[in-house]
Amino acid sequence: MRLLTAVEANEGPAAAALWNEFSGRLTKHLEAEERHLFPKIYRSNPRSARALVEEHRHIRSRMGEVRTEIEKGAVRLEAARGFIAELCAHARHEEDVMYRWADENLAAGETETLFEALAPRG
Repeated sequence: MRLLTAVEANEGPAAAALWNEFSGRLTKHLEAEERHLFPKIYRSNPRSARALVEEHRHIRSRMGEVRTEIEKGAVRLEAARGFIAELCAHARHEEDVMYRWADENLAAGETETLFEALAPRG
């Protein structure tokens, strides 16, 4: 990941620019899941939905922490790697719970709308 490379090389301005791009896309992705999937998951599995909401809340909090470290030029490679590891664990949880549910329960049109909302944009 280019962001980790910039952090490791202590390239502050490059890391900040890459972080802004990354965090913007991640925020849009989280918002799309919350808008398109969370309400539907909540109706069928409120416990899992609440867990996913808490994970998103935690991710946003961690994003703020990392952003602050990057802005100060004090982000440590271990901290950035730790955040990425947290995101990977969250993605695995979503795959196991939310996306499996979506595969089993969403109609074709709903699936297309979801993928369009989650697709990264420029």
